[in-house]
Amino acid sequence: MNTEEINKVEEVDGESYIEQVTETPIDMSKISEASRGQNLVGINYADPNEHEIYTCKNACAFLIDVLEKHREELKHANLLNNDIELLMNNSIAQVLNAHHNVVSTLKYIKRM
Repeated sequence: MNTEEINKVEEVDGESYIEQVTETPIDMSKISEASRGQNLVGINYADPNEHEIYTCKNACAFLIDVLEKHREELKHANLLNNDIELLMNNSIAQVLNAHHNVVSTLKYIKRM
């Protein structure tokens, strides 16, 4: 697979955060306006002003989308089998579990 380097600059409260990753970009034309990951974590229900929660949801959505991208690639190459499906489904469930725990903890802390 060809990879390309992506630099992401995000500004929060006047501070810039630069993230550099190497990946094969996700073909956004193959997914709806909201990706499967975004739908699963409920990105539409996140308040962008709650930066940490919004970032957590986006990070978890990205992890799910990476798995889904590979699922599609394996499916098209006729290499997707039951073992890989089970691993991917379990991985997505674990990401959603982590997402729930982190968001719940952050909301609890903010109420203190």
